[in-house]
Amino acid sequence: MKKALAAASIILLFASSLEAGETAQSIVTRHKCSDTKGRILWEASVTITPVAGESGAYMLLEEGKGQYYGFEGETSCRSEMKFKGDKDGIRPAWMKRTVLSGSGKTLLEESQDFGRDGDTVRCVVRDPVRNSEKNRSFNYKGGAINKLLTGLYIRAMLEAGEQHRTVNIVNDEPAIYRLTMKVVGKEKIKVNGSEYEAFKVCIDPNIGLLSPAKAFIPRNYSWFSCEPPYRWLKFRGLETSISSPVVEITSMDD
Repeated sequence: MKKALAAASIILLFASSLEAGETAQSIVTRHKCSDTKGRILWEASVTITPVAGESGAYMLLEEGKGQYYGFEGETSCRSEMKFKGDKDGIRPAWMKRTVLSGSGKTLLEESQDFGRDGDTVRCVVRDPVRNSEKNRSFNYKGGAINKLLTGLYIRAMLEAGEQHRTVNIVNDEPAIYRLTMKVVGKEKIKVNGSEYEAFKVCIDPNIGLLSPAKAFIPRNYSWFSCEPPYRWLKFRGLETSISSPVVEITSMDD
C-alpha cells in the first residue's frame, strides 16, 4: 500500500488541476518568497509534465526571478528534474539547476544524478565566478528526495493518513541527511485573501541532537489543506542552507 502512495499523490495533483479546468498534459503552480517583514524577494512557477512514452515518469521545471540568498542583485533560477512516481514510490532520476545574473552571466551550475538502483547520488556544484567545483557522491538506504520533491512527498504522507515520516534528502551544499516530517496540528490560515483549514507540518533535519548547530536551527513548517488533494499553501523556515535567513514562501494560486 505505501509503495503506491507517491502515485496516488501525483494523481491527486493532476485531478485538482482538471477540476480547475487545466489540461492533463501539465500542471502549473506559482509561489512567492518574502522576508520576515513581508518584502517580496522572488517569485517562481513550477510546471509538472508527464513524460511521453514513460509510464509514471514526470518532468518538473521551476523557473524564478528575484533576490535569492547567496547572490547579489536580481538573478534568475531555473531547476529541471526528472522523477518517477508509481507503485515503488517517488524516485528522482536527475536534477539540473542554473542561476544567472541580471545580465545573463552564469553564477552557479548544480546537478544531481541518482543511480538506477536508488541507493546512490552524485552531486556537482560549479561556481564559474570563483572557478570552483564541488563533486561528491553519497550512498543511502531507504530512498531519497530533494527539496523540489518535498511537497509531493508530504502530500503522499497525508493521503495515506500518516502523521510522521523520515526520508533522506539531498541538498545543494552538497550534502545528504535524514529529514523528518510530522503533522503537529491544524490551523486556520489566510493565503491570498482566502481562509483555509490546514495541516501544519514540521520539517526537521536530523543532524544530531548533540550538534551545536541543532540548537540554532529554526523550525521549518509547511501548511497543506486538510481536504484532498492536500494542496500546499505555505512554508516558513530557512530559505536554503543553515546559514540562510528565515523566509515565508506562499502559494500564489487561487
